[in-house]
Amino acid sequence: MHPIVDMSPRVRILREVKCHSCGTLFTPKAPNQKYCGLACQKQALKKAKPRQRFHALRCRNCGKSFVPQKPNQLDCCLACHHQWINRRRQLERAERRLEKWAAALRWSEEEAERVNEALKDALDPCPM
Repeated sequence: MHPIVDMSPRVRILREVKCHSCGTLFTPKAPNQKYCGLACQKQALKKAKPRQRFHALRCRNCGKSFVPQKPNQLDCCLACHHQWINRRRQLERAERRLEKWAAALRWSEEEAERVNEALKDALDPCPM
């Protein structure tokens, strides 16, 4: 039940409405006020079913399923996050070394790509 607001020029009269929590009649201070006071609002929030904010994801590092706490969380825990970062750095360093070796040994692009894929497979703990 929403409060009825009379929007005559420069005058707003809010009529009594029923509290959504305890059911008592009260005069709201704002047009969208649903509860008679802070205690009723807190009680209603405690009763409310907690929403699941995010869908379950797979950890990039260990592959476990988890529900993220933040919208940009991609790993199940801080340890997995650090392992993922270290693995990415290792892979980037290895790719740079491979490019130098490929240029020095005059490898064909196909051979360099084959070695690069083998390197990625060796460093990836859980292929997805």
